[in-house]
Amino acid sequence: TWIFQHCRVYRFGRILCMQLLKKFQKKDIYDSGRADFERKPRGDDPGTAMAKAGPKNDRVDLEFKKAIELDPKNDKVYVEMGRLYQFRGKYSRAEISFRRAIALNPENDDAYAGLGMLFQDQDKLSQAEASFKKAIEINPKNDKACIELGRLYHTIGQWRLTEDFLRKALETNPKNDMAYVELGQLYRDQGKSPQAEEPFKRAIELNPENFLAFFELGVLYRDQGKLSQAEDSFRRALGIRPQDERTLGAMASLYEEMGKRELAKEYTEKAGQLGWENQTAVTVNNYRKLKNILDRKGIKLVCVQYPVRNVEPLKRIFGNDEGVIFVDNERVFKEAVKRSDYKEYFRDMFAGDFGHCTQKGNELLAQNIADVILKEVFDK
Repeated sequence: TWIFQHCRVYRFGRILCMQLLKKFQKKDIYDSGRADFERKPRGDDPGTAMAKAGPKNDRVDLEFKKAIELDPKNDKVYVEMGRLYQFRGKYSRAEISFRRAIALNPENDDAYAGLGMLFQDQDKLSQAEASFKKAIEINPKNDKACIELGRLYHTIGQWRLTEDFLRKALETNPKNDMAYVELGQLYRDQGKSPQAEEPFKRAIELNPENFLAFFELGVLYRDQGKLSQAEDSFRRALGIRPQDERTLGAMASLYEEMGKRELAKEYTEKAGQLGWENQTAVTVNNYRKLKNILDRKGIKLVCVQYPVRNVEPLKRIFGNDEGVIFVDNERVFKEAVKRSDYKEYFRDMFAGDFGHCTQKGNELLAQNIADVILKEVFDK
């Protein structure tokens, strides 16, 4: 479907395949008979306060269980359970919970909105779109569902629909600061930088603790070359969340651009350390499970680090295991952006020091992955 074809994973997969084919053809691997190998910032959701405690505290699960025993037909409990499982990455169980809430109460718009966010996290965009639309059909005043649908349309470049649903959210709730943040992001991504500043400032006015508004305003100022104002916005964001990895990364790249090498190094190290610490036990366990599955099938695991990020935290997951191929994207991307600028390789800067790739960024990423695979697997 047209929405599936806008999926980032789908688009990048096509680019990677094309790069590998080009490399194969250049290196005559087909002739050698060796072509036999096998191949986001959402702000805090209202239901995540309980969910965030979940991975560290099994008591939350017991509380949900007791709540269901006391009131088996309480659809709201199942919505909260769905959010918890989604936060933990247990998508199948999350979907079961949301659908159970809908079965108990077909008019539960929050359940449909939760299901939409779950599908969106999995890049099931057609299903996400349908779920958000159903939530809004049930309750036209569900401003959060309107924002989420706007985000979805933003993802696939449907600017008019994005703005329509963000405006609809603000008509319903003029004090929804996150709708203003989304609107600012939309204008910035459309190249309407002067227009983008006001929504970010309005979000901060409504909620001075809106971390994302400060962060995005910093990105906007950096894009405009207003580096001292960007620095101030990022510092204010860190005042709200001192241990935010992407803001530390944004400060690192900003100081690099300002020529303040020592400060850039300091913030790079802070961001790198947090990157390792923030890898949850679930993430580490999933990587290792994937490795075990592939080992049984005789397939090499290729782990790709994010652009500009250090590959070491990824390597630490596997310790001394030599059966993994790592793709380091730190050096190639840092050298590329030094020769031009970030905008040439990234559509946005959602992670602070990198973002979703442009076509050129995806080509560089795919080329680097292809080069490493050819070297490590085919010794070419």
